[in-house]
Amino acid sequence: MLNQIALKRLNLIAYNGKINKKSLLGATINAEIGQLGFRIKNYQEIDNISSESLNIIMHTLKEMRGANVNYVPLFSKFPDEIPNQWFYLIKRLFSFFNLYEFSEAEKEKFGADPTTQYQSLELYEEALAKQKEKIGDTHIEWIELTALPIELVKLRLVEWVLALIYGQTPIQETLWDDILYCLNELSIPFDCNKVTIKETLVRLVAKSWKKANSLQGIKTPTDLIRLFAYLTAQDVSLAEDIFLKGLKYSKPQRREIIQFLENCSNLEEDLLRYQGLWKKILKGLHPGDYKDKFPKVVKAYDRLINGEILSFEGKLEKAQGNAKLALLKQRPSMLIRKLSNLIGVVSTDSLVSTLQELNAEDLPLPLLMQAFFALNYKGKRLIINKQGKFYNVLETTLYLQALDNSKSPPLLPINKALDNLIIQKLANLWDLNTKVWIDLRLFSYILPLQARKQSEGLLNLARGTRIKLGNQKVLRSFVYWKQQEKRTDYDLALMKLDDNFNYAGRVSWSSYSSEGDIIFSGDIQSAELGACEFLDIKLDAVKQTNPYLVVSVLVFAGENFEQVTACYSGWMMRDNPENDVATFDAKTVANKVTVKSTSQARFWVPFIIDTRKGELIYVDLYSKGSNVIEGNKHLPATVAALVKYNQYRPNFGALAHWFKRANKAQLTPREKAEITIGMDDDCTINVTQLVGERIFTLGLTKD
Repeated sequence: MLNQIALKRLNLIAYNGKINKKSLLGATINAEIGQLGFRIKNYQEIDNISSESLNIIMHTLKEMRGANVNYVPLFSKFPDEIPNQWFYLIKRLFSFFNLYEFSEAEKEKFGADPTTQYQSLELYEEALAKQKEKIGDTHIEWIELTALPIELVKLRLVEWVLALIYGQTPIQETLWDDILYCLNELSIPFDCNKVTIKETLVRLVAKSWKKANSLQGIKTPTDLIRLFAYLTAQDVSLAEDIFLKGLKYSKPQRREIIQFLENCSNLEEDLLRYQGLWKKILKGLHPGDYKDKFPKVVKAYDRLINGEILSFEGKLEKAQGNAKLALLKQRPSMLIRKLSNLIGVVSTDSLVSTLQELNAEDLPLPLLMQAFFALNYKGKRLIINKQGKFYNVLETTLYLQALDNSKSPPLLPINKALDNLIIQKLANLWDLNTKVWIDLRLFSYILPLQARKQSEGLLNLARGTRIKLGNQKVLRSFVYWKQQEKRTDYDLALMKLDDNFNYAGRVSWSSYSSEGDIIFSGDIQSAELGACEFLDIKLDAVKQTNPYLVVSVLVFAGENFEQVTACYSGWMMRDNPENDVATFDAKTVANKVTVKSTSQARFWVPFIIDTRKGELIYVDLYSKGSNVIEGNKHLPATVAALVKYNQYRPNFGALAHWFKRANKAQLTPREKAEITIGMDDDCTINVTQLVGERIFTLGLTKD
């Protein structure tokens, strides 16, 4: 299991480090995995991998690339021969009413029943056999692996786990099973005081609470609510309503909870934040039984019940001008979060002065960067909450009104104050003072600040990241799904938008082609054998009059993304998209994403193509919208905001330049640089490999 985690998460292949009779040469392994688009950069160092281990490696690599399932499209001769959609529809209707019968020659062109478009075992197996006879594409999307002895692999896994749990952003939920397994299997020690994200903290504390009734590491009553949410399999981020009905405590646990609350410094206000829950919890704890020993809790409970507690937010709302700033100065992070609302309400000089007095060490770097970018962008923006739900925000904030009405815009000194705080956070961390090259592509590579609900993919991409497309002829999008209990029909669809983000057409289940530049592989309407659909986008031929192409996966009927046995989607880059070349070729897969959502979503957008810039914009957004792409009326506005997402979200390019300034480095051409910061394996710092706390230090530490 550890070896599989290392391979999936860190691109590491573990070997034993000593010869035995089961040894296989590294060159042989490298050749075999090369068929999947992987290569081991130091394969010569491998001196022992058993046949059993190699089988596990091959299975894991196939799963990573989506090659662990079979792909049989409806139109077996896709993309060269696609039926006329109207003639085919008429034939289907006539066949359904027994007025027409598809011939055996016609059926050979289908991988499912041509009338119902339901899967047929006979046609599926015949089409699959033909797929296996096809040749592979000449293009390869290489992914490099590194071979290390098993003991070094374990050390790297320890580093990976600690980097994540000490990180300054929430951890991707799909990583938690692997993190907890490593913590237990490798007995990794950690310091709760270094864990800054509350959701991470309560997951780590949960084991000691269940085992020894210990709340060590928990700091506030709200942390305790998060712990209870986790123990009852509810939302640890508290973005959703929490219900603790049925949660019971033993007598030792009751005493531990009340003792913990008695020691909380800001008890009353913290109880007020989730007062409905705390009234029920405290009632069940019977604090009156301990009124002599825990008077603070008893008093807080009485005041909570009687509505006598005034919240910090309440005090803030009543305060005016400098009094408001004085209150917020006590809570620096809240001050930064409310910055845009303060502009135009308090004087610019007072606000700047307050910012200058803040201690940078008290503020998270991601928060400072987000505030800086938000204040420097004036257009519509997309807001995505903790649950992964999104909504558009228009240009109506107070600070924009202030800008419009002010002869002396206040943003410049405020931006400078924020910039100084960021520089202070990064200064003197490393003795760099050297020649640095920074890849310009990093300005399109978004920092993963909202990874919590991020889908698990082959590439670790943050929402809004722009990827420059290569010189391949075709981008082939794909989806695979397998139903569990009832007939399930998913649709791969593409919407075309013009310069003003107006709907300009689609290619999907009822429209197989768009002037020959976008081609659909056909609509399969059941998935008991595992179904798939493909969309070919001819990158050199797509019409520039519709510059934005939005790809989506929709639940048309049956089980949602959470219920199906499996659902994968992604895209391939193809040099040879002809019919005699394999429809699915693992080594051409640029990204494969596991499509899964607990939000009952019936609509998922993986990416947008900006045809004029030749870039793919990674999206990864779920929605409960319509089950036909043109029925999602809010999608065009969402696309408009996503196209400019990299302009108002922190990116690696900005972080690298802040880092360069803070450490007085000299920017030079790549060939003269001593440190290169980019997205390639040959860079000194490859940002695509950074996780957790290493993201905001660019992977460097003090000597």
